[in-house]
Formats: sequence, structure tokens, C-alpha cells
Amino acid sequence: MKILFTVYSFLGYGGAEVSMKLLAEGLKKRGHDVIIASTGDYPGFKTYRFMRFRRAPLFYVHNLYLSSFLSNVIKKEKIDIIHAHDRSTIPGAIIAAKRCGIKSVIHFRDYWFVCPKSSCLMSNYKECYHCNLRNLLKCSSVLRLPWNLYKYIYLKSIRNLLKQSDVKIAISNVISERLNSCNIKDSVVIPNPLTIENIKQSEHKGIIISFIGSLDYHKGIMNILKVIKEIQGVSFLIVGRGPLETAIRKFIRDNNLTNVDMLGYLPYNKIKEIYSKSDIVVFPSVWQEPFGRIAIEAMSFGKPVVGSNIGGIKNIIIDGKTGFLVDPVDIKGWKDKINLLVKDKDLRLKLGREGRKIALKEYNVDIIAKKFEGIYNE
Repeated sequence: MKILFTVYSFLGYGGAEVSMKLLAEGLKKRGHDVIIASTGDYPGFKTYRFMRFRRAPLFYVHNLYLSSFLSNVIKKEKIDIIHAHDRSTIPGAIIAAKRCGIKSVIHFRDYWFVCPKSSCLMSNYKECYHCNLRNLLKCSSVLRLPWNLYKYIYLKSIRNLLKQSDVKIAISNVISERLNSCNIKDSVVIPNPLTIENIKQSEHKGIIISFIGSLDYHKGIMNILKVIKEIQGVSFLIVGRGPLETAIRKFIRDNNLTNVDMLGYLPYNKIKEIYSKSDIVVFPSVWQEPFGRIAIEAMSFGKPVVGSNIGGIKNIIIDGKTGFLVDPVDIKGWKDKINLLVKDKDLRLKLGREGRKIALKEYNVDIIAKKFEGIYNE
């Protein structure tokens, strides 16, 4: 089968691009011919490159250009199915598929088509479940309001086109539920794939706890620092960058936290080393993560995860079996669960083993590729 994958950005830009490349490799192993259309090259795959869009997004112009570009690729390569993997290429892919008389699959990986702010969060960081003009005015700053209104109007107009795709994929139950609230129904939930690494445990003294993610309020980093301050005999590694870096460094200085290391941004091959040396991984987001890749990656390395009991995270961590789920603002709850793992090595190893089993069974790229093959065959 000839499948055209579409994604806007180059490999390494973000999680969507990594997940798409992994799926393409899984399908290639199963004998399918995968061709990619993107603004960047994807080694190992024939790639058609389209031009980058203007910084000021002219959505309707972009969609017309991309639908024409993709239509030409479909005709030239005699494509059977087009599969759009990100928000920037979804509309153009649907239009091109209809124009060329082939089937389309579209992938929803975040809240972009649901919320003008792409977060489903109000300005006070509370969840918003009913996006309308009244709520939009409440949660938009003066500078941000023109953009939010522009995107709000665009989203309202584009949803009928989204419904015309043949299959809609959501990477988690929480995204599927959000799509339903916008009357985009019947999405199939299939998680992002990952490759399961051979475990090489790192030799080290003491207990290492790791946080991996952007240093932003909604990732819960400040809450977890309050917890780490009260836990004895551990080292805490922070991997990532973001707007809270200055505040985090100040907190570390003010509380004399000599056991905390800020490692900044790391490429994935270095992050794998962090997973290997960690004894516990924390995922303290205060918003509904669309998926929760950090939790799955940690599980695949045989590490117990303590995560927030909201969003995509709660669909990944099995409380008491692969880690623990805690209310994101329950500081005592976080302290208790982390301390429990710090003091009990056997429990850490038990939860880690179970997490790895589940990662192998449910998130392995070979399993995910087989699921998509079934969808394509239908």
C-alpha cells in the first residue's frame, strides 16, 4: 500500500514529528511504501518538500496552496491513502484526498482545533470546557485578543471540513472527549508509539528523581520543588528550559537546595541517559496533558512514575501498579508517594518492571503500526 504522510515541521522539532517517523518505520517493516510531504527532510524516506508558510498565518491561503501541492504528489505517486499528522497539514490533506478520490486519515495530537489558545485553559489556569466569545474575551489579553478572535472564527469555519475525513485519530481519551465537545465525533484513540530500548541501568549512589519537560507553570515544576525541599537524601534533576528558569534558580538559592541540578535542554539521546540513571520520574503537570509521553518513556526504561491524576497522564499510569497518581496541587500527597518510593527499593523495582511490561504491550511501535495497518485496510 502507498501511504502519504504529511507533517509541517522537520524531524526533531517536536513529538508529532518523532511519532510520525516511528510509525512510518513500523509500516515500512510491514511492507508498506510510505512517502512523506513536509518542509524538512526525513532520512530513509522519499520526501516531497513544500514551502514554509508566512509567520503571519493566512490559514485559508495555506490550505489552498498545500491542497494543490499534495494533490500533485498523490497523482504522481499513485497514493492510496493520505495520513495528516499535524494541525498545519490536516485541512490541505482532506481537500487533496477529496479532489483525488482517495481516503484520508487525520491525527489530533493536541487541543489546537478545539481552543483558540490551544490549551483549554482560562487566564487563571482553570480548565475551560465551553469555548465561546464570552469566555474568549475573559481569557484573552488586549494584545492577544485579535489573534484569538481570528483563530476562533477560523476554527468555527473549518470544523465541517474536519468531519469529512474518513478516519479521525486521537492520541488520548482526553483529546477524543474535547473533540466530541466540538461535535467532531467518532475519533479512534490510538496512543503515540515508541521504540522500547534495551535497559542499561546506570551505577550511582543515592536516589535520583527526575523532572523532564518545559519549565512553565502548567508543567507543575514549582509545586514539585516545594516537595523536593522536604525530602531527604535524594538528588533532583531538572531537564528542560522555559520562562520559569529564573524563578527556579531563585527558589534553589533561597532554600539552599544543593541537591538540585538544572541540566537545561538535552537531545533525546541524552535524555535516555537521564531515564537510565533515574530511580523515580515525576510528571506533576497542573493542566490536562493531551498525552503524556514522558510517563510512557520512563515506563519503557523500567522506572516508576509519580504523575498528576488528570488529562492523558491518568490514562497511562496505573495507580499502585506502574507508579502513583496524585492531585497536582496536593503537596502532601506528592511528598508521601515520593517518600514511599524513596524508602522502598523493592517497590520501585516492582512498579518499574510492570510499567515496562505495559509499555512493551501497548505502546511498542510494532503494535501501533499493526493497528494502523488494520485501519488502512478497512
